[in-house]
Amino acid sequence: MFELFETFNRSTTEIGLIFGGGDHTTVHYALTKYGHLPRKGLSASQITEVKRLASEGATAKELAAKFGITLNGIKYHIIDGYREADALRAKLLRRRRARIKAKKGTAA
Repeated sequence: MFELFETFNRSTTEIGLIFGGGDHTTVHYALTKYGHLPRKGLSASQITEVKRLASEGATAKELAAKFGITLNGIKYHIIDGYREADALRAKLLRRRRARIKAKKGTAA
């Protein structure tokens, strides 16, 4: 799993599919358990430094190596609006699930 993740830059979702259809959380757990991923995120000062270095032209791959986190972790911290987009996506998903549940309730 680590070889695919690190060498071939595959996402945890892709790796899970390769290894028998496992969920991305299974892959993340395995990588964390064996020390290939950090157990904690970045501190506030590290996030500030990541943003500063990114604005100065550092690549996400360089930042991931420097701070010992995944490329997705770096992207999460440097892309403006990423958290807001996640929140909106979650809100829309909740609405969709509520509509489906209501539809099933009226069909029964």
